[in-house]
Amino acid sequence: AREDVSAIVLDIDTGGGATNSVPPMIEAIEFVRSKNKPVVAHVDYACSAGQWVAAACDQIFVDNKQVSTLGSIGVMISMFDMIPMYEEKGAKYPEVYADQSGDKNQAFQKFLKGEYDQIKEEMLNPLAIHFQNAIKETRGSKLKLDAPGLLTGATFTGEKAIDVGLADQLGTLQQSINYASAQAWANS
Repeated sequence: AREDVSAIVLDIDTGGGATNSVPPMIEAIEFVRSKNKPVVAHVDYACSAGQWVAAACDQIFVDNKQVSTLGSIGVMISMFDMIPMYEEKGAKYPEVYADQSGDKNQAFQKFLKGEYDQIKEEMLNPLAIHFQNAIKETRGSKLKLDAPGLLTGATFTGEKAIDVGLADQLGTLQQSINYASAQAWANS
């Protein structure tokens, strides 16, 4: 760890994204924290994967009490099925699997046919439970678990996000930096 870095402030502004982006961010946050350096999140918009990352920080500042948005704790998948459009134009899309690969892409093949149970059972539901548990673990007793929609995908703006435990306080980016600096001094 660099000695000239006393704290990290993440300035988060995202509606979410790919879940595979979360583990490297969490690992980086945990590494910095293992060096006894504070990690603070300043949030304008932290939904889904952005909320997951923010929740791993020591403190979460919400930039604006009216429009800053947090939450959207949930998992989904979507994709365009472009095959019919291309087939209509004469293109072919053959898929050939080895005899030993009978289960390969089965959930996605069913997904394209409008059969969603397997992809939900194998991928989405376990990931959603993991996400919910991660938020419960990192935010702990701060969460108001009885808040409708808290762990099922609802979003919360500004002060309401603080009220339900998804964030800690209102503050600008500069206030977040000042807080991180003060915590770094207190830890040294």
